[in-house]
Amino acid sequence: KIAEKRMGGKDVKPDIVTLKTMLLLFITDNREDKHFLYRDMAVRFIKELEKNKAASYLNYKHLIYCLSRTSDMIQLEYYIRNMKLKFELDYEVYKYLMFACCTVIDLAKMKHYYNELIQKGYNPCPIIFLRWVSLVSYTKDKKLFDWVVDEIVKYKRSSTQLLQKIMQLCKSMNDLERERKYGKMLGEIST
Repeated sequence: KIAEKRMGGKDVKPDIVTLKTMLLLFITDNREDKHFLYRDMAVRFIKELEKNKAASYLNYKHLIYCLSRTSDMIQLEYYIRNMKLKFELDYEVYKYLMFACCTVIDLAKMKHYYNELIQKGYNPCPIIFLRWVSLVSYTKDKKLFDWVVDEIVKYKRSSTQLLQKIMQLCKSMNDLERERKYGKMLGEIST
């Protein structure tokens, strides 16, 4: 509404600066009841920016964030494909993608984006491993659990929060052996 007022009504073509500013506003407002509205508007605004050949990497990044909050995998994948044709994806974008994959419990896509991130030379941070631990808590896949912990140790990227989540998961799975083993392995590298 504010944007429409500033633009002088619905029929007036929005200016590029307004569109870019609104995209930034969407990602700073964390009210869950607005996520779907912001997603739809972000898509509309990006299309308008594309028409004017004014869509920057940052604008797409804001769109990807809006799409990831609603786990809109179809549009996410469409825009990621388009972005890859013009830009190198940065670490933040991969974080958004993995958040969406985790929410819809898509293990194959999660692995795909994780491998892409590693191939680009990025070091996965504890937040990405928290996403993996969430996936394990849904699937109760012990093989996947072992792999996740091995990756955390390999990259030495544990944190107190991550260690607590892993210990809670071991308890919920009644797995004393893993609880002891993982506690020892991760206790040495937790920050």
